Amino acid sequence: MARVLVVDDDPFVRDYMKNALTRQGHDITAAASCERARAASTAQAFDIVILDVRLPDGDGLAMLPALRGRHGGPEVIVLTGANDPDVAERAMRGGAWDFIVKPCSLDRMTHSLRRALQYRGQRDSGSAPRLHGCDIVGSSPALRECLEQAARAAQTRADVLITGETGTGKDLIARCIHRSSAQASRPFVVVDCAALPQGLAESLLFGHVRGAFTGADTTRAGLIKQAHGGTLFLDEVGELPLDVQSTFLRVLQERRFRPVGASHEEESDFRLIAATNRDLDVMTATGAFRDDVLFRLKSLVLRLPPLRQRREDIASLAVYLLARLAHEAGEPVKGASPEFLGVLAASDWPGNVRELRQVLGAAALAAGSEPTLYPHHLPVEFKVRYARCAVGDTAQAEQSAPCGGDAVEVFPGQPWKEYRRMVMEDAERRYIRSLMAFVEGDAKRAMALSGLKTARFYQLLRQYWRREDL
Repeated sequence: MARVLVVDDDPFVRDYMKNALTRQGHDITAAASCERARAASTAQAFDIVILDVRLPDGDGLAMLPALRGRHGGPEVIVLTGANDPDVAERAMRGGAWDFIVKPCSLDRMTHSLRRALQYRGQRDSGSAPRLHGCDIVGSSPALRECLEQAARAAQTRADVLITGETGTGKDLIARCIHRSSAQASRPFVVVDCAALPQGLAESLLFGHVRGAFTGADTTRAGLIKQAHGGTLFLDEVGELPLDVQSTFLRVLQERRFRPVGASHEEESDFRLIAATNRDLDVMTATGAFRDDVLFRLKSLVLRLPPLRQRREDIASLAVYLLARLAHEAGEPVKGASPEFLGVLAASDWPGNVRELRQVLGAAALAAGSEPTLYPHHLPVEFKVRYARCAVGDTAQAEQSAPCGGDAVEVFPGQPWKEYRRMVMEDAERRYIRSLMAFVEGDAKRAMALSGLKTARFYQLLRQYWRREDL
């Protein structure tokens, strides 16, 4: 039996779904609006949410982040009369399990519900595929979805295309897939497509025989041959020269190639993973990338979210990176003040995790022997960017304020000391819970990462965290 929340403004649909699913043994709660759905999901935990898009008081898809963002949150099946590809894309990017257009048969709905429950059962029992040796930190819905897809990909031999902005960790995901696959003990060969030298790309990829060209004094195996039995990782595949793409197509199709100057073909049984920060669909439309090569690469596509789309991961990621930087430098781990973490969370991070690491390294150097990082330790360029954004937000608020007056927040109706205590308690609670989730309940490791003294750390731990929160 599953706990199911049906959210639809049509009373016929609500009653039909409730009666049909109740007969199948499920516990059904129905809601006709966003407000009632939020109240119901706050009052109890659901396994499945069947969600309409157009509701009387708002957009149903706007609730996806809150529903999917909770630990152990429900799988969401979007059921809507809006036969719109853009709506479907929004739903799937928001983490929906399925997108079903009304009217649909009960069999179609129950099949989707049954598969979602089967997946949850495997995940909760620990039998769902997992990545091994993965250094990607975060628990946001967008990242969790990507990591789950990567874990499933690792169980197959399908070619994988990883897309995402610069600095999102595409190479880390590729290595995680390899380490979690049946080829983990075999070679992981990296081809930096952006650095392939003009005129020598085919030789490096396919190898060459002695005398094939001036300077070819010995026969050498190419990178494709070196990847035999393992994984060939094409990093920044969008930079692969067009002339190489044409010869590379047969390699993708048949795993056969001819070394430069050779009279016979060779085989290489490799698993292909490619990564790019470019839009290959746009490149194929302009002729900059071959569409037949793209079709071969697109067996399975993983899209890594940028850091600005998973801001809830920034605090735990910063704590992790500070520990890594301290270990590399052989120095004590620095703590991070709530104000410091707040500034980090407010940035858009165009350079993503790579930029965050560089900024944290610069802040740690600026802090010297100080044990805790504060906003004034951040690089000048970063502080200027943050200040300009803050001024821009203030100016926008002033323009929208009534009668041209200053825009201010509503007075909370509390004395300053009480308000300050409430804000600090909320910051402490968020920090401790995200920290303990990151270290999976290991208190000693958490204390080392936090930089707090033993007594203070355990005081906060007793106050804000329980093991059941994991």
